Amino acid sequence: MLKNDLLKKFSFVIKMFIVLSSIGGVILSFFYAEFDGYSHWAARLMYFTGLSNIWIGFCVAVILVSPYIKAFSTEEGKRRLYVLRYVFTVSITVTGIVYCFILAPFAEKGQFVPWTAPSVLTHVIAPLLSLIDFFLDEYKIRLNKTHVVLCAIPPLCYFTFAGILNILDVDFGKGETYPYFFLNLKSPAGIFGFSDTPPFVMGSFYWIVLFLFMIFTIAAPYAVLTSIILDKRDKKTSL
Repeated sequence: MLKNDLLKKFSFVIKMFIVLSSIGGVILSFFYAEFDGYSHWAARLMYFTGLSNIWIGFCVAVILVSPYIKAFSTEEGKRRLYVLRYVFTVSITVTGIVYCFILAPFAEKGQFVPWTAPSVLTHVIAPLLSLIDFFLDEYKIRLNKTHVVLCAIPPLCYFTFAGILNILDVDFGKGETYPYFFLNLKSPAGIFGFSDTPPFVMGSFYWIVLFLFMIFTIAAPYAVLTSIILDKRDKKTSL
């Protein structure tokens, strides 16, 4: 009983830090907009980083106050909120992985300053804490294939949004009509082609397929691990 109480308190503290690092990190990034070369602070909200942090931050904030909100205090409300959190946890995980292993390495060539305070909060701290608390939280449900597929919706919506703005030549705040190099439909590689011009080595279509594969290879193990945790808990309860 004491162990469970400590885990609940620890989980509550982590949730507070998730909200602070995600929402706070996005707000802090507004003040760093000029330093990072953005023409306006609002341009930060045109990027998946800002959106995914806002999604997980507000979702966890709602979880914190859910006992006082009738719509989320019921079992059905809790289940829906948990699924939403699962989807956003996958999104914020993708944010961390893509930034740390695909985008940040190119900073050496002078594209941007990678490890500012808001960058660390939104690309490292928020993703890590979100992942830890997702598995640490006492409340869990069994996730199925439908839930795994749902994880592709936020990125697909963003890809569509970014693609439309790219076609319309909308500036993403840094004098470029694309948010990330792999979403530049007008790059030397285009949509379906390939090129010898780094980082545009292959078309956006192949990057999107790669990211969808990444999403499912993250979402599926998360679902399986959740079931394993529930099985162990049920086994202990039955003893």
